[in-house]
Amino acid sequence: MASLFKPSYTQVDPTTGRKVRRRAKKWYGQYSDHDGTHRVPLSTDKTAAQQMLTALVRKAELGRAGVVDHFAEHRKTPLAEHLADFRCYLESKGDTAKQVALKIGRARRVLAGCRFAFIADLSASHVQEFLVRLKADGNGVQTVNYYLREIKSFCRWLVADRRTADNPLSHLAGGNAKTDRRHDRMPLTAGELRSVIVSAAASGEVFRGLTGQDRAVLYATAAGTGFRAAELASLAPEAFDLDSNPPTATLAATDAKNGRAGRATLVPGPGSHATWLPCRQARRRARLARHVAGKGRRHVSHRPGRRPRELCRGRNGRHAVPRLPFLAAHVHQHAGQERGDLERGHAAR
Repeated sequence: MASLFKPSYTQVDPTTGRKVRRRAKKWYGQYSDHDGTHRVPLSTDKTAAQQMLTALVRKAELGRAGVVDHFAEHRKTPLAEHLADFRCYLESKGDTAKQVALKIGRARRVLAGCRFAFIADLSASHVQEFLVRLKADGNGVQTVNYYLREIKSFCRWLVADRRTADNPLSHLAGGNAKTDRRHDRMPLTAGELRSVIVSAAASGEVFRGLTGQDRAVLYATAAGTGFRAAELASLAPEAFDLDSNPPTATLAATDAKNGRAGRATLVPGPGSHATWLPCRQARRRARLARHVAGKGRRHVSHRPGRRPRELCRGRNGRHAVPRLPFLAAHVHQHAGQERGDLERGHAAR
């Protein structure tokens, strides 16, 4: 049977030096459950203490009946600890370190901006207010949508991992990013892309160790496959099937961002892959032979924005197709330059 009481204790009176019996200011409650008898401090207010004791007794009775609150412990855990567990989940799922840092950083900023400390603090209206402030600071609609996406993803994980019963943010929707475009992409037309490849193939300039023929083939590979920069960097020579009709490039599932293997057709262009790839491999073997023999060594600058001249390696330590790790940036930077040079040449004529 539950009871409410004020325990007494002995204290030395500083005036007389005698030991005196005093009663505690806070009410205590005593109750029993399946783990035994418990004495817990409640409140200095007797009415509030009685209500707290009644709640504890109700919880104990439900436990005896097999009705257990599975979320009780998780409600007491700070959201910072839940977020740390969410990070481990993302890492185990296969997300890259960059992706994990970006997602956790956005979710943490929302939690801090809304002053959420525990699961019970999560509120859709507070998140909406934070997103309004975020947009008022000059962020675009797409950026605001990213923050909403990450905090909703975190809340969905809380529900899926049985840490809370429902997702209070499930009904929130992002804004229309099309009404606030900040960085619209400008894709090349077929004619412009052809001009870029032809111009690169005819160029005698060597850019970051790439000849004009190298750049022409790399532009065609990037445009034809649609692979991302990291995916292109993972392509080894054996990934190319140049004997098939049409020739293809195969991306392993371990190297694809979506975790699925893919095969893309290579776009024919000036100088076929069948003739370019063996030549490039022969040049690479010759370069490596000179390096091993101690010839041609030189200091390599690692200043920001510069890349070492040695061949970069793809994932799993394999040699990538020449210099593909920065192909995407190279395509955007140098292809635009070559297209501009080509257009200026046509204008001069």
